[in-house]
Amino acid sequence: MTGLVEPGGQRSSKRLKSTTMSLRTFHIIFVVVSTLMTVGVGVWAMLMYRTKHEQAMLVMAGLCGVGVVVLLWYGRWFLRKLKVSPL
Repeated sequence: MTGLVEPGGQRSSKRLKSTTMSLRTFHIIFVVVSTLMTVGVGVWAMLMYRTKHEQAMLVMAGLCGVGVVVLLWYGRWFLRKLKVSPL
């Protein structure tokens, strides 16, 4: 919202103090949290592989490694895109 609506339907010039997060900020935080969670799951899968020697855990750790690389690449691409043309 850009302003308050006063009785009678007139817009006020007073600005509302916004407590919402921009889509850009949310996107950056989401990518960072996703990357950290993928690292965590990858480490967990590797530890499970070391104790139980199940091939599925090794595959999961490998896929998490690929996911981390993709998320890091995407995060870097997105930040560069913001510098070129802010959304």
